[in-house]
Amino acid sequence: MRLLPLLFIAGCGSTAPTGSTAPTPACPKCEPSTASPPVTPSIDDAAVTTKSRAFLDAVDKRDLAAFKASIATTFGMFELGRTRSVPWIITGLQSAIDRKAPPNARTCRGETVRRSATMAVYTGLCTETIPAFDGADAASFEGWSVLVWVVEDGAWKVTHWTWAPGGEDNNIEYWDNAFAQKRHVPFKRTPNQHLIDSVKGLKPGTAIDMAMGQGRNAIYLAAQGWKTVGIDYSEEGLKIAQETAAKQKLKLQTILHDMETYDYGVGKYDLVSMIYVTATPQLIQKTKAATKRGGYWVYEFFSKGGVMSAPGFAPGELAKLFSDWKIVKDEVVEDIGDWGLRKSKIQRFVARKP
Repeated sequence: MRLLPLLFIAGCGSTAPTGSTAPTPACPKCEPSTASPPVTPSIDDAAVTTKSRAFLDAVDKRDLAAFKASIATTFGMFELGRTRSVPWIITGLQSAIDRKAPPNARTCRGETVRRSATMAVYTGLCTETIPAFDGADAASFEGWSVLVWVVEDGAWKVTHWTWAPGGEDNNIEYWDNAFAQKRHVPFKRTPNQHLIDSVKGLKPGTAIDMAMGQGRNAIYLAAQGWKTVGIDYSEEGLKIAQETAAKQKLKLQTILHDMETYDYGVGKYDLVSMIYVTATPQLIQKTKAATKRGGYWVYEFFSKGGVMSAPGFAPGELAKLFSDWKIVKDEVVEDIGDWGLRKSKIQRFVARKP
């Protein structure tokens, strides 16, 4: 095998005898390539702005062909502390198409562009308007969109999109606006079926509903005879829950507080409802301590690695956190999530404290 390079070199050299003045023939395989490097198409600030508006318009109108044609193979999105994959976005757009939801509208201001020879970054503060549809009121909100453009296959394409609440919005105000206008993120407004199934046949006691929002699950528990407490940092969500409970002549205690820092006490609840909550191991330990002996901890959320890109748990991780409890249910299924209303991997878990 060591002879092969020598043979190759000999084949590329002269065949003239020693001392010959004949020129050495060229070796095509040995000469460097003379192919021209790909040309980066030029673009100015106005063109970046126009292309960015067209991309956002494709999303608002659910134009899947235009969206796919505009993104690079490395495309990703980041919003509200979460990454969003291409499949996640496409399934959301397709879901809106299937439901025949009217297109959204968007007007942007404060637009800026920064460019280099191979990259362009667009930033705009946009007011998004969502029409009334399917029983939900019309809504509008502000958000910053940052689009990063790169050249791929001779064309400028979006490789990254960041969205963040704009104006005076922050995460709490975002959810206040969501619950007040009922149309920020598509979500199920009736009680969670897994929770319904989990408490069926149980003797009602004290319950706490984590991240209760507008109270769809807390109100259901109260109607079933549970002495229910709901905690959330959205004042608007708690207000709606209290109004709904009053109309139904139900008793419901609400707590306006950050779930992570609240003191839940020890042995206070017969039921902890953890439905579509971003639960950290620290929060889980606090709620485990707050559960009475014989009490239940009920959980449903997106499984880690699913299309929703949510910070959930991988299969088996919750079971390890509850290794000292009796595991009643631990499954991951393909189903329509209560939040986002799209098919994804859903984790359903129930454990009982010994």
